[in-house]
Amino acid sequence: MSGLLTMLAWGANYGPKTSQGEWWRLITSLFLHFGVMHLMFNMLALRSVGRMVERLLGGTGFAMGYLASGFFGSLASAAWHEDVVSAGASGAVFGVFGMLLAFVAGRHEVFPAELLKAHRSSVIMFLVLNLFLGSQIPGIDQAAHAGGFVAGMVCG
Repeated sequence: MSGLLTMLAWGANYGPKTSQGEWWRLITSLFLHFGVMHLMFNMLALRSVGRMVERLLGGTGFAMGYLASGFFGSLASAAWHEDVVSAGASGAVFGVFGMLLAFVAGRHEVFPAELLKAHRSSVIMFLVLNLFLGSQIPGIDQAAHAGGFVAGMVCG
């Protein structure tokens, strides 16, 4: 079985299947990755801000925001690239960055200026780097990134 067929069998997002009643793919695709490097990049990005966002929103708030961001990232991916098999947590990870930015923007007086400045720089660098890489490397799902980020900002 080829790699794409295996990913489809495990629950990757694919517009024709997703829109024909297999909506669960919008969530299951978050837990599948196209290789170890794909998984590692997502987990490193999540580690950089995930713990802080979890402390800010609580465990339940973080989990709900993460899943909502991933869901809407997958939905954006299926709508934008309806004939592409997609998988990965990057929509949800972008959502975590969106949650952080929205939370901090709405409550900036709670954070020490130094901490805010340090995280603002790393978040902006993460976003700029990913936008650049996404425009240079085929196969990076910018629709999932954008959908997850916007959903994360709403959740934050």
